Amino acid sequence: MSYRFVRTSGRAVAVLGAALLLVCAATTPGHATRSDRRIVHWIERTATPIDTVDPGAGLDDLAHLSPAVANASIVGLGEQVHGAKELLQLKLRTLRLLVEEHGFRSVAWEDDWTLGLEVDRWIKTGEGDLGSLVGQMSTAHRNREVERTLRWLRDYNRAHPADPVTFVGVEYWSTRESAYDAVKAYIAERAPDHLAEASVHLAFLRPRAEINEWKTEYGMMDADDKAPFLRHARQLRRLVRDLPRGAGDRDHSLAAHPCAADPELLRALRGVAEPRLPR
Repeated sequence: MSYRFVRTSGRAVAVLGAALLLVCAATTPGHATRSDRRIVHWIERTATPIDTVDPGAGLDDLAHLSPAVANASIVGLGEQVHGAKELLQLKLRTLRLLVEEHGFRSVAWEDDWTLGLEVDRWIKTGEGDLGSLVGQMSTAHRNREVERTLRWLRDYNRAHPADPVTFVGVEYWSTRESAYDAVKAYIAERAPDHLAEASVHLAFLRPRAEINEWKTEYGMMDADDKAPFLRHARQLRRLVRDLPRGAGDRDHSLAAHPCAADPELLRALRGVAEPRLPR
C-alpha cells in the first residue's frame, strides 16, 4: 500500500485565497479604494471559479487543481480561519479529489497522534464512537463538517477494504495516557527486566492533570523545576532506544515515538535552554 502525504500547492492556495478576497471585497460596497479595485481586478484575472462547496457534489469544477497535484506526493490544505463551514466543506471536496482521482492514501491531521491512532482504527474498522473521537479533538475540529469528513473516510474505506486511507495525527504536545501505557506494555512484553526502571520514569512523566491544563501548568514552571522531567525523559528515551529489535519493528517504533517526541521532553529542553527573566 502506498502512503502518500501532502505538498502545498501554490495554485490551490491562490484559488482559495482569491475566493475569500472576492467575498470580502464584494461585501463592502461604497468603501472600495483604488487598492481594493486593484485586488478585485487581480482576482477577476487570476481566480478560477468553482460551482459549489457541497462536499457531495461532482468534482468536475475542481479539475483545474489536477495539474498542480498530479506529480505531488504531499499536498497541504490550509485555512484562513479555523471552523469556517464553507472552507471545511471545500477541503472535503479537495480531499475527495486527491483520494478518488489521484491515489492519495494518507491524511496527516493537525491533532494529537495518540488520538489519531483511534481515529484511524475507526475509519478502517468502525470500532469506537465517532462522536466521542471528534469530541476529543482540538477545539477547532469539534464540528459537524469534521465529523462529515471522517464519515466519508469511513465510507470510502468500507468500499475499498484492500486499499484504505490511513489517518495520522501529527501533533505531539498533547500526548495522552495511552502513549505512556503503550510504552509500559511494550517494555513489559519485550524487556521485563527493565520494567521497574521504566515505570519510575513513566510515573514521573505522565500528565498530572487534564492534558491541556497540565501543559499550561508545566509551561509556567521555572527551568530548574523542569530539569527533572528532562532527565527522566532522556533516560526513558535511551532505555527504549537501546532495546533489541528487528528490522522494521513497528511495535518498537510506536513505543519509541512518545519517548523521542514527548511533550514534556521538548518543553523541558526549551525551558532549560532559556535564561531566566529578572524578577
